[in-house]
Amino acid sequence: MEIVGMSYFPERALLYKREEPSFPLVDIPDADLDPSSLAEKKKQKLLKAGYEARLRARKERELKAIKDREETAEREKQRELEERLDSEAREADLEGWARKLKGEQESAAKQERMKNIANLAAADEKMLGGSGTSKKGGKGTGKGVGKGTGKGRKGNAEDMFRADDADWAIYRKINTTTTISSDEEEDLAQLQQIEQKLLTHDPTFTNQHTHASIVSQRSALLNAFRPVYEEGDGAGNTRIHLTTERWRVCEAWFSPSIAGVDSAGLGEVIQNILSRFGEEEKRRLVKNIFLSGSPSQIPDIAPRLYSTLRPLFPVEMPIEIRSANDPALDAWRGMAKFAKTEEFATVGMSKAEYEEMGGERLKRWWGSNWNGGF
Repeated sequence: MEIVGMSYFPERALLYKREEPSFPLVDIPDADLDPSSLAEKKKQKLLKAGYEARLRARKERELKAIKDREETAEREKQRELEERLDSEAREADLEGWARKLKGEQESAAKQERMKNIANLAAADEKMLGGSGTSKKGGKGTGKGVGKGTGKGRKGNAEDMFRADDADWAIYRKINTTTTISSDEEEDLAQLQQIEQKLLTHDPTFTNQHTHASIVSQRSALLNAFRPVYEEGDGAGNTRIHLTTERWRVCEAWFSPSIAGVDSAGLGEVIQNILSRFGEEEKRRLVKNIFLSGSPSQIPDIAPRLYSTLRPLFPVEMPIEIRSANDPALDAWRGMAKFAKTEEFATVGMSKAEYEEMGGERLKRWWGSNWNGGF
């Protein structure tokens, strides 16, 4: 009898027993059976085969469980022995024990670094291998291609391997993935075990000496610009630190693409404007480049603009750049002064013209943008 289950209701607590199945027709010769019994015999054969397979699987699981328990007990026994020997060695010579473990820790850490480098190299090769096709072929001239002989194809035909993207699949199959294998996990666990022993018993070994701390350690330059604050330091943790952003913000005037703006830089705009003038007028204009507006107060913007314009013009053409006395308000003061002149009445737009044409249209005069002017 085999106990297979209990009642769903605990208060009844009835055990259900299942008898071992029997297959009476399996051992009877086919000649002694009628057609219906033969069909039943075939069915019983299948049922018996399935039952015996389940018994074998159950037996294998039991044997495997026994073997696993024995191996676990053996490993536990070996671990206890190693811990006892390690403890005796540590008590006998703490300094020698620490030196030995530090040597093992350094060796294991070096191996981990080499594995990381190898994984990165394998990943780079895989990316390069699948990025495109190679046009490199054989050095043959191809004279024997049309002769139909194996000798001609081998000696003269161009090697077309890797000309098709499908050819690269061979290399992709060869390249292994960069995921951490079980061996690497075991090595890393062993390294962490060594470091934990050193942290527990060696006062000279701290968390800063561990492999994880060294790998995650940031550069001295980054630490100088972004120090690590204490967990409770709210002001420090909410502080914004600027490094290269201080220069990149200003550089966007000359290279707007670094700020994600699809526009021409200041040097290109000036070059485009001056290209509409003759050489003599251009020479006079570049000798009188006037910087105004609040952005012109950026430190050293004049030398930066000069270095941008100098390669755009002939070396014999002098370039002079000067700044306004009051960059933030000089443009406004100049326009306010011009608004008081009689000429302003001829170039300004009336309310009726504005309502008719909109704010995009301007009258053409010497100080306006002529694109869309009238």
